[in-house]
Amino acid sequence: MLSTRIKDVGPALFGIARSSDPDEIHNPSLMKPKERKDWFQSENERVKLEPSLKQLVPASDVHREMALILKVVTQVLI
Repeated sequence: MLSTRIKDVGPALFGIARSSDPDEIHNPSLMKPKERKDWFQSENERVKLEPSLKQLVPASDVHREMALILKVVTQVLI
């Protein structure tokens, strides 16, 4: 029972917003200026890192591969 009370009081003591919606937490328009700057810097770093981790593919590579796939499919159908 004591843990429930601490859980309820913690956000008020530390100024943490209680929101269950993750979109609300990560919405830059609702952030303070310092938080917004830090968030955008972290997003830029993430976008720079993802190609090296093979989690993000440049749009030109995607366009080239899709064109190749469509070319092969249309040749088979004709």
